[in-house]
Amino acid sequence: MTNRVTLGFDPGMKGAIAVLVDGEPAQFIDMPTEAHPRKGNRIAARELIASLRCIRQQHQGAHMFACLEEIAMRPGNARGNDQRTGEGYGILLCALAAVDIQHAEVYAQTWKRRFQFIKKPKDAPRLAAMQRWPRVATNLRRAGHDGRADALYIALWAWETEAWA
Repeated sequence: MTNRVTLGFDPGMKGAIAVLVDGEPAQFIDMPTEAHPRKGNRIAARELIASLRCIRQQHQGAHMFACLEEIAMRPGNARGNDQRTGEGYGILLCALAAVDIQHAEVYAQTWKRRFQFIKKPKDAPRLAAMQRWPRVATNLRRAGHDGRADALYIALWAWETEAWA
């Protein structure tokens, strides 16, 4: 029986969700997106909620907790980009509330420092995850899977620091 399920969220259109079951990687979900008539793409709230409900149903009775990478607005970013990022983050928070999953937030610098990814290439977490968890390496084989690896390390940060406690 599963005791603890920890979800790691790398927010954004190319982000992902990683699922740790009792501390081990179990599943990856690429961030579901849908077309928006005026803004390009956005996170597909209904599909996201359905995925979270499915995870909850698969692990009935387990303690569920999520950790999201905190978003940071950067000077010089186009205002529209920051608005879409904030909208997407809000959708993630609402989806977690809809499925009744508690969450914490962590800055990228914090989880990256813990796993020694500061001042490393963007691909470093993906390559490290493939070595650490060879069983899930096929889910991380493409350079575009960096969101999955980031989500995995965000979940691991929450698991190891007991951010859920």
